[in-house]
Amino acid sequence: LNENTPAEVINSLRSIYKKIITKPYQPTCENMLIEMVAAIGSRLPDGVQLYSVKLFETATSFAEWCVVDNG
Repeated sequence: LNENTPAEVINSLRSIYKKIITKPYQPTCENMLIEMVAAIGSRLPDGVQLYSVKLFETATSFAEWCVVDNG
């Protein structure tokens, strides 16, 4: 959820779901993909480079990152 989500909404969802995460940005598939690419890339050992990441939002909707396009 976006950090600006009202507290009563967040608390209500926490009563239903085990883990609720808030972010300082609008958590679209594209924005979450950017965060994942940075997190994965920073954890790779020396000499290993991230090539691509695809994050599905639905069965047919996704965001994709590829080093060739973003090198």
